[in-house]
Amino acid sequence: MIKRMIWDLDFTLAVRDEVSEKKFLNAHCSEAEILELFSLLDSYEDVYSQFNVESFARYCCLTTGKNYSTDFFREWFSVHINHPGRVIEGAEDVLSTLKNRGVSNVVCTNDITSYQQERLDKLGLLPYIDQVYGGDIMLKPNVEIYKKAMGDYLPDECGMIGDNLVNDVCVPRSLGIQAYHFNPDSSCPYSVKRLEKVKELVL
Repeated sequence: MIKRMIWDLDFTLAVRDEVSEKKFLNAHCSEAEILELFSLLDSYEDVYSQFNVESFARYCCLTTGKNYSTDFFREWFSVHINHPGRVIEGAEDVLSTLKNRGVSNVVCTNDITSYQQERLDKLGLLPYIDQVYGGDIMLKPNVEIYKKAMGDYLPDECGMIGDNLVNDVCVPRSLGIQAYHFNPDSSCPYSVKRLEKVKELVL
């Protein structure tokens, strides 16, 4: 029986406000620079085990030769606090149902813990979440972040769901966590297409 459910955040519980993010970036960067910065986010996570704004700023400056300020990145990442996006259909109902059943809900994300806590609060989901584990603690798919997210529970007492096959499914399963892939467009019978399905999986 699952006693703790570990949730990915983006494209699982909520969708980012990409319009507001793009508006901010367009005011500071060219289209080519924007594409480069998103690519650097991905490559940074391949190199580092933790996410740190100052470290990422240095990484971008060294990689590109451009003089990005730490404040620029803080403002960029703060866009999603002021414009938190929208909740995925069924997310609040599932979180509420699991919490009422005594299941502990936690979030495991590669974004900054405090930023995501504020975002979850604005989305109205934070009351259902016991803890948020962000990339400043440890980045997925590093094994230690899943161990932290499990808390005092055993692996087979934990479930996880997310949209990334490696970060949210394959690595957690290798640790004994009952992990599921969330993909509304998948034709695979093993994918969760609607979050309401999670209420059945934790029985």
